[in-house]
Amino acid sequence: VLGRLPESADLRSLAARLLAEMKDRRTAAPMAEVLKRLRKESESDVSLEATASETVMALAALGGKTAVSAAVDLLSDSRPTLQRAAVQALGSLCDPGEGAAALKQASQSKDESIAAAASMATDHCRQPH
Repeated sequence: VLGRLPESADLRSLAARLLAEMKDRRTAAPMAEVLKRLRKESESDVSLEATASETVMALAALGGKTAVSAAVDLLSDSRPTLQRAAVQALGSLCDPGEGAAALKQASQSKDESIAAAASMATDHCRQPH
């Protein structure tokens, strides 16, 4: 359902949340592929930006390198809504390598809301859990 174009954005977002709740890491790679398509689809359908945001957060809930890579990739999008979702995902993943580097770069963003969110995410990840 998450990857099917004819489904509504709300239904696709629900599918992302349900996949996260399943906690099955085998779904991470297919979800990351859908996220790439959602980025493209959301260029012509703004309602899918929320679905892309839900999907990156679902991936973050699953964790792992696939989730980190997907969030870093989403962070490269020019739209602040998707960048903020990526920063939030990276802040929950707390990856010390690629994720930390992406957050450091995002903290230098010209968009103050993204820079602030990235700085807060970095601080969160530095705290002992």
